[in-house]
Amino acid sequence: MSVGFGFDTTVTVDGVGTCVASGSPPGCGFLLLRSTPVAFTADDLLSLRTIEGDVPFTATGHLNVGGGFDLEGQGTMHCRTEREIVTCGGEPCGSFRLWSASYGFAPAVVTEPSTLLLAGIGLSTAVIAARRKSRTARPIQ
Repeated sequence: MSVGFGFDTTVTVDGVGTCVASGSPPGCGFLLLRSTPVAFTADDLLSLRTIEGDVPFTATGHLNVGGGFDLEGQGTMHCRTEREIVTCGGEPCGSFRLWSASYGFAPAVVTEPSTLLLAGIGLSTAVIAARRKSRTARPIQ
């Protein structure tokens, strides 16, 4: 799914600014959303009910807000479908219609350099202690 921000659209990014799309593209930018299909069971396909599911997604794009910037992100897409009964050649058959989709972005996980330094010191200490122990555990001949 690709989302373009076209005519009469306002895009606001907190702390950066606002873009009001008017005129010809590129407007306020674009956002490309990619996800795997939502898996349905055989029971889901035979039932006459609303089906909901969550799948991971990734997003890339460019927003023309402030000085303009590229963006990348990931999170979970929640979608809701409803089954519609239609006739196919006079026989009842069904199809699913996407009722809604919402995208929730996850915060980026950034490992701080101090965390990496502490992990490295801890690992080095464990290796040194293991070597010393193996030297003292050797029988003297």
